Amino acid sequence: MRVLHVFSTFGPGGPQVRTAALMRGLGEAFQHGVVAMDGRADTLELCPGGVRLLERPAGLRGMRALLARERPDLLCTYNWGAFDALLAARLEGRRSHLHHEDGFNADEAGGRKRRRNLARRLVLGRAERVIVPSSALAGIAEREWGISPGRIALVVNGVDTELFRREGEGRAELRAELGIDPAAVVLGAVGHLRPIKRYDRLLRAAAGLDLDLILVGDGPERERLEALAGPRVHLVGHQRSLAPWYRAMDIFCISSDSEQLPITQLEAMASGLPICGTAVGDVVRTAPKEGRDLFVPPGEPASLRSVIESLLGDPPRRTALGRSGAERARELYSQRAMVAAYRDLYLAAGS
Repeated sequence: MRVLHVFSTFGPGGPQVRTAALMRGLGEAFQHGVVAMDGRADTLELCPGGVRLLERPAGLRGMRALLARERPDLLCTYNWGAFDALLAARLEGRRSHLHHEDGFNADEAGGRKRRRNLARRLVLGRAERVIVPSSALAGIAEREWGISPGRIALVVNGVDTELFRREGEGRAELRAELGIDPAAVVLGAVGHLRPIKRYDRLLRAAAGLDLDLILVGDGPERERLEALAGPRVHLVGHQRSLAPWYRAMDIFCISSDSEQLPITQLEAMASGLPICGTAVGDVVRTAPKEGRDLFVPPGEPASLRSVIESLLGDPPRRTALGRSGAERARELYSQRAMVAAYRDLYLAAGS
């Protein structure tokens, strides 16, 4: 099956990382092409060999020409940035089309834009299915975009729970490389450094606490975050191999204004880390029940500091939450189950 994936960007991010994992897991029965509307394709380094990066088309006319030329068995579009491809698919009368919605940037985190929602209502219902990773987003798709429940596919994200384990190399080596005391408590976060992630909130919440903070990732917010960072804050940039970095941490924090079901949360859980942060999307229901009190509203920075402090002073609870989180990740959020669910959707839509 020839699958064409259209993204606003194929830079590092949750949907892109998930798609690369799917390409690896689906195997040779599927051939993949990628269109990145901004020309950025960093995530190709995570994809299997043979994935084609196609030249980005100019506007709606160019997208229609691309679909006519490529004639994919299945078109997969991702979020608002792929709207030209959505329109092209509708104009061509294409039914072999899956659309993915993964969440919102800062401009729609507090509420969707009226014109965009109108466009979504007019176009999204024509896709074979609209795939979402969280129950919160499934509700938005039904209430705000008028998509019938039968056309919404809720597929939770999954991770390689064998790769992301507490046991393994990296902890001592990375701490030594950064000059972190082996006995120090390390708070960590992983993600693209963009405004919606609110790493400035995390830096302020952790300021003055007896801990080190590791931020893994790169992006447009880096310079501003470096200006806010104290001597025990380590911005280590983009890292291809993440498992050792999770092992170097003791607590994981999500500080975003908007998430659905972040892959980094699942990786951290599989890595045996206790998690705290902002109560957004399905983040709280994804966490172990005994740790759900560690999530606070995004607008309460003092509360975020308080939950970080509570974990900082309670090593036994950190250990217990890490164990229960790892068990939950293995039981409910395996990459194998995710790949199987997507394979079924691909085959049904592309047949």
